[in-house]
Amino acid sequence: MSGSTADNAGRQSGVIAAAAAGIEILSSDPGAEHGKCWFNSTTSLLKVYNNVSAWATEATITVAKGGGMGFGVPTAALIAGGTSTMSNFLDTSYEYNGSSWSNGGTLANAGLEGLCFGTLAAAYTHGGYNDPSGAGGFHQNSEEYDGTSWSSSDDYTDDIKNNAGAFGTQTAGASAGQRDTGNTVDTGMREYNGSSWSAESNRNNAVYDASCSGTQTAGLSAGGKNSSNAKQNHGEEYDGTSWSNEGDLATARAYEGTGTCGTQSSALTVGGQPASGTIATVEVYNGSTWSAGTSIANATYQAQTAATSSTDFQYMGGNLANSSITTANYHFAESVTAQTVTDS
Repeated sequence: MSGSTADNAGRQSGVIAAAAAGIEILSSDPGAEHGKCWFNSTTSLLKVYNNVSAWATEATITVAKGGGMGFGVPTAALIAGGTSTMSNFLDTSYEYNGSSWSNGGTLANAGLEGLCFGTLAAAYTHGGYNDPSGAGGFHQNSEEYDGTSWSSSDDYTDDIKNNAGAFGTQTAGASAGQRDTGNTVDTGMREYNGSSWSAESNRNNAVYDASCSGTQTAGLSAGGKNSSNAKQNHGEEYDGTSWSNEGDLATARAYEGTGTCGTQSSALTVGGQPASGTIATVEVYNGSTWSAGTSIANATYQAQTAATSSTDFQYMGGNLANSSITTANYHFAESVTAQTVTDS
């Protein structure tokens, strides 16, 4: 700036020349735009707009839930099933409007870690785990939610405990890979049209318990576990026809959450379990690569999620590092905020 800001700092009237280096001199703050820098001649301050990212604690869930199914967006979210003690299986669901929770409809099939996609008013879930004894333990029942109650839907052809990448809507959904009753992890890809499933091109990596985002024609899967239960960092994208290997996570992890984690070009993966322990770290996807994000307050895995993008993300409940289930509910947002530039 060649000292021009300092030279003009005390002037409150008259014509002030624009500062060098493209920094404008304005009498009031301009519209928010990340990276925009200006000198406010009224307040004699040099300012810049920056993206500020933060997690905020919001209304706790009515009942602690982990491993349940998540649906919708942060201001209209649904969580269903799951566990509150690590040994029971819940059939309850709760709705969130962005500020408070209310009771939702009751599932016909209690369970956790099932395939799930859709919205608060039009959700779909299939399969899950519902017996800790190992006698059976899986079911292949499907249910749909209309915003008030759950009803039986077409049953999927495969028993599923853990789904690797479910995304889409109640009438245009997708499922990619899972662990079945024989503990087999496969690469199978299937699409749902609202009434029936069809087999599509397989994905490249056989995993389960991965995070997922997007739509039937633009899906994303990241992380998960393989048939040896080793944590993976694989990132894959689906274009409605085939899968391609894309940016891998920096930290291999699984149990990042059930429900949407954003879109194919803007997603988060939060917490989960790496090779050992439980973590609170976050990674952000921009459509090609993952980068470090803002960590969540507590190391958590198997939470329920709802998101519109990597900058509008709800993280609901989950299992803490000590294996207790939490009622905590966090919202992540990014806003463009004006900050004053100082010499310190």
